[in-house]
Amino acid sequence: MNPFTSVAAALLLSLPGLAQDKTPREFHLANGATVKGYVVGLKDGRVQMKTIVFGNETDFRRKLADFAPASQIAIESSVCRLDDFDGQFAIARHAAQLGEMELTGVHARLAVKSVMGKPEEVEKTNQVKQWAAGMLEAKFEQLLAAGHVATARQVLDILSGRLADQVSEQKLAEMDERLQAVAAGRRAKPADPKSSPLADAERASLKKLLDAADKEFRTGLQNARKTVTAVKHYEAAIARYKQAWKEIEVLLNKHAGSEEANTELQDLSHHVVEGAKRAALQASTSLTMQSDYKGAMEWVNKILAHDPSDAQALAMQRTIVEAEAAASGDWMWGWRTAGGDPRQNVARPDQGRPR
Repeated sequence: MNPFTSVAAALLLSLPGLAQDKTPREFHLANGATVKGYVVGLKDGRVQMKTIVFGNETDFRRKLADFAPASQIAIESSVCRLDDFDGQFAIARHAAQLGEMELTGVHARLAVKSVMGKPEEVEKTNQVKQWAAGMLEAKFEQLLAAGHVATARQVLDILSGRLADQVSEQKLAEMDERLQAVAAGRRAKPADPKSSPLADAERASLKKLLDAADKEFRTGLQNARKTVTAVKHYEAAIARYKQAWKEIEVLLNKHAGSEEANTELQDLSHHVVEGAKRAALQASTSLTMQSDYKGAMEWVNKILAHDPSDAQALAMQRTIVEAEAAASGDWMWGWRTAGGDPRQNVARPDQGRPR
C-alpha cells in the first residue's frame, strides 16, 4: 500500500479519465485482450469507445460486463462527475461486488467528498460509512468461511480501526475470536502427538500465554471507541506475546533436534509475531483517528525497530504522514493491500484472473 503521498491521490492517478478525458488508455477485456482508446459513452450496460488501431480512431462497442473488473470500474469512473454523489456511490458498490476493494475505497471517498460542505454532508457520509461497514462484515464472513484467514484479518482490521464507530465493539471481539479459532485450526500439528517431544504441559503453558495475549487484543477491540483504554490493552497484548515468544524460544532450543516440534513451534511463533504487529498497528490506527500523529508514529516505529522492511508498518507510516498532511478523513478509504501493487486487492484471495 502506498497511501502516503496521498492514498486517494495515488489511486486516482490510476483511474482512466474522469469526466470525459480523451487521453487514450488501456482497458482490459475479461478474455485477456487489451483495448487502447477512450470512453465516449456508457448506457444500459453498453460501452461506446474510440479505439486506436494503427494510429487511427475507430468506433468500438462492447458490453461493460465483457471487460475485466478493474476496467469496468475505470470505464464507469470516466463518465461520472466528481461531484455526483449517487454516481460515485454506485461505482463504489459495483467495485465491491466485483471484488475491487481498493477501487471501492476510492469511490466511497469520492462520494463522501462530493457532499463536503453541503447540508446533506452528515447524512450522506453516514450512509456511505454504514454501507461500507455492512459490506466489509459480509466480506469477512465470506472469507472466513472459505478459510482465507489473512485476507479476513485485513478486512477485520479495517472495520475495527477506520470504521469502528459503525460496528459494535462486542461484535468486533467476537469476529476476532472466530478468526483466531480458524487460524488455530490451520496450524501445523503432529499427526501423532506422542511422536513429538513436546510435552502436553509445554503445549498447555504456551496456549495459556497465547490465549491471554489474544484476550488482551480483543479487549482492545471491545474498547475501540475509547482510545486510551484500547491502546493500554494493545500494549498489554504485545507484552504477553513477547512473553510467549520467550517460552517458544526456550522450547525451540530444547527440542532443536525434532523437526515435528520445530514445525509446531514455528507456526505458533508466526501467531505471536502477527498478533503483536496487529496490536501495534491497531494502536497506531486508533491514535491516528484521534489525530495523535506523534503517538501513532511511535507505535509504527516499534515495529520498524524490529523489522525495518515490514510492509504493513511502512504502509501505516505513510498513512500517518498522509493523514496529518491532509487533515481530513481521506486516508480512511485507502483499502489497498499493505506494501503491495496498487492493483492488488485486500479482500480478493484469487489473484490470477484477468484485470
